[in-house]
Amino acid sequence: MARRKNSRGFRMAAALLFVVGFLPAENAAQAGPLEDARSAVRAREFSRAMELLKPLAENGDAVAQYRLANLYRNGRGARKDPATAFEWLLRAGRQGHVKARYTLGVLYETGQGTPASKENAMHWFAEAARQGHGQAKVRLEKLRVQALADFSDQSGRRSIAPDPAATQHPPKAGKLRRAARRGLEKAVVDLLSRGADADDVDEVNGRSALMEAVERAHSAVVERLLASGAKVGARDRYGDDALLVSASVGNRTVMELLIAADADVNSLDSLGNTPLMIAAREGHADAVSTLIAAGADVQALNGGGISALSLARENGHG
Repeated sequence: MARRKNSRGFRMAAALLFVVGFLPAENAAQAGPLEDARSAVRAREFSRAMELLKPLAENGDAVAQYRLANLYRNGRGARKDPATAFEWLLRAGRQGHVKARYTLGVLYETGQGTPASKENAMHWFAEAARQGHGQAKVRLEKLRVQALADFSDQSGRRSIAPDPAATQHPPKAGKLRRAARRGLEKAVVDLLSRGADADDVDEVNGRSALMEAVERAHSAVVERLLASGAKVGARDRYGDDALLVSASVGNRTVMELLIAADADVNSLDSLGNTPLMIAAREGHADAVSTLIAAGADVQALNGGGISALSLARENGHG
């Protein structure tokens, strides 16, 4: 297993180095202020810790974002602010910070700082579990068992007789997203044939049916939605489009479908990360190769002055 992981990291770094040749010097987040902030917390100087962490967090440092979120969660250095804590955790989680990802799962499960959502909780627990977080695996399995029980219970209560109105009116908003999220291709085809909007969007987080399918690597559903005219460049409330989401997942088939549909390979998220940077950070070697072949800018730097190659190295992928 370790040999396979090292091989992926080598292939990814090799692909980046082959195209780049060399990279300009980059401004990595300095350990000094982070260590000073940690010392301030230990000395219970929370206001000073917050002063040290904020500039780093705003500059895209995931560790600083996670620690700043904890200060807001616990009311240290500022009044308790669950919503602000959630936003900082989300930024850190989207950059791959495993503890932030686990905490996001907890917040979504309990409804702290954000509306409760078992599906979003499962997503973040799954992301943390994929990185080896033991407690995330336990909580994810618990939620999956509950979801299966709920689904079976709801199915048992459904009427067998068809609803005549269903064939006369387009499906309600949200049905297509739920089917796409679960990877139910036949249901997606049926809903689209009955007039469902291919760009069905969640009013809370701005996620489209396409993004839901991309995030869970349901390639057949992605293909159906794109064929029905789903907007590949639409963005959610966090500034991500479908290709940025795909880069964090790393499914090559889904990524190729999006690129074939004219997705912008140099699209930027709210922190200035491109799909290539995200794929490199997550260690998705095949996705990195696919993006480079499609013309991704390997020398681009994100808002913190970090390149794709450096993100790969910082996260142990080469």
